[in-house]
Amino acid sequence: MLRGLCSRLDVRYPYLSTMADAARITLAESVPLEERANTLIHQSVNEVSSSLQTRLVEEVKKLQEEGKMIGLQISVMSNGKSMANIAAGVLGTSNPRPVTPSTLFCVFSVSKAVLTIGVLRLLQEGKIGLDDKVAEHWPAFGTNGKSDITIRHILTHQAGLANSFPENATIETLCDFDVMVRFIEGASPGHSPGFMTQYHYLSYAWLCGGLIEQVTGQQYDAYLESILKDDLNLHIGGIPKDLCRNQLAIVTMEKQDQDKDVVKFHQD
Repeated sequence: MLRGLCSRLDVRYPYLSTMADAARITLAESVPLEERANTLIHQSVNEVSSSLQTRLVEEVKKLQEEGKMIGLQISVMSNGKSMANIAAGVLGTSNPRPVTPSTLFCVFSVSKAVLTIGVLRLLQEGKIGLDDKVAEHWPAFGTNGKSDITIRHILTHQAGLANSFPENATIETLCDFDVMVRFIEGASPGHSPGFMTQYHYLSYAWLCGGLIEQVTGQQYDAYLESILKDDLNLHIGGIPKDLCRNQLAIVTMEKQDQDKDVVKFHQD
């Protein structure tokens, strides 16, 4: 109705924002009272006693007071001992259920560390060297000015391929690993290797994953699973099929300051 009125009266109005706010309120109110969070911090906080835990609890309370709190998890381990373990807040602005230690969050670039572990395992096994040229292990990569890029350049975000992805690429394209690896093989670097550091926010996955596959002859995810899941019992990638939807915090995005074009990410 709101959209129709705006069109009919030729009025420019951000009706989607209004509709989104109303939708969040409706979704939140549909959650039964007994399922909603009734405390800021989950009771599991009492399972750990340390000065770090105490300080972090105070910081979480401060975030709540400042209106910056939605939901979070904090876990700190040292020599196999839990030094801090906190679950706090709610699953999202439209889901007032509590965050628990078993809630799943999207970890974004934390996954780069997992890929790096795979590359460093190859280094540990003597299959690669940090100063090896990538093309020595991945011949198709050494085209269009990339022949001097080394493995060290990839790991330190100095390969010059930070913004290498197809023009007008869709989410489906970016998530097609094989397609993107072939694209990277034909891409041209934006600068000479080592000239500057630019965060390879997307291309890091295709560079490291492609290298792992060329060296091992395995799919990169199968290789990572073999060295992480078997040893550490870690779940890698995707959402378990048996996951209850109320264990998942979903990512949304909203602009907070239109003048400064500041974008805030949060779980919704």
